[in-house]
Amino acid sequence: MFLYARVKGYQVWAGRYGRLEWDFLLQKVPMEYAYVQVAESILGSREAEDREYHVLEVVPDNYSKYVVTLDLLLQHRNGIKHVNLADFLGSGRLF
Repeated sequence: MFLYARVKGYQVWAGRYGRLEWDFLLQKVPMEYAYVQVAESILGSREAEDREYHVLEVVPDNYSKYVVTLDLLLQHRNGIKHVNLADFLGSGRLF
């Protein structure tokens, strides 16, 4: 995801909110951000799902938030988009 975001013109940082960390904070234009969590899968356990979503749920702003996995069955939670890595990269979508 890091290289994909950089190729698409995003600035990329690791992020932190208190003691919680998310994988990437992306910025394409001033004041337009997206938060990204990346995991192989979140379908195997409720603990894995909660771990990936929780850090994004507590961020107190309304920028776009994504959980990127290899899962084919996608679920959305509290406005956070769950996307399949291959589909996302193959479509050329932006965050």
